[in-house]
Amino acid sequence: MRYRYIFTVVLLLLGSYVCVQAQIRQSAIDRYHDGGKKLDQGELDGAIEDFTRAIEISSRRKQNC
Repeated sequence: MRYRYIFTVVLLLLGSYVCVQAQIRQSAIDRYHDGGKKLDQGELDGAIEDFTRAIEISSRRKQNC
């Protein structure tokens, strides 16, 4: 019974980790696309901010793995 409880907790923690990593990746992709839209509109400062944020998010993700 004890092993079943431990297995359940580990499984839940692993599932949570995978969900968080997927959200972080999607957030970086969204920022990249926002930067592309701003670049097309000529908003260079905003595009640079979005691209920089996308890099920061994706770098943070790699450090945690």
